[in-house]
Amino acid sequence: MKRMDIILSQALEEDFINQCQLLHVSDAYTKVPDVMGRGCSSPKMGDSVWPQLNSWFMMVVSDNDAFKLKKLVESLRREYPDEGIGCFESEVDVL
Repeated sequence: MKRMDIILSQALEEDFINQCQLLHVSDAYTKVPDVMGRGCSSPKMGDSVWPQLNSWFMMVVSDNDAFKLKKLVESLRREYPDEGIGCFESEVDVL
């Protein structure tokens, strides 16, 4: 099993969820809304200077679904190069 942490601009959230459904990726996730930070795109701080925010999705998925999620992230990066999306994968044991 893989743990996938995906942090993305809230502007991409609907596309991300819709694509997960189309790809038949597990529909179980934990979402943390209103995440602030700075990565490879403009800061997302939710203030008057940097008004956008991110969302953080944590998913525990099969190796096959992890592969699909990585391909989805690559696709969203190409489609929305200025929005920002990060993906982190780790091994996980489900107890």
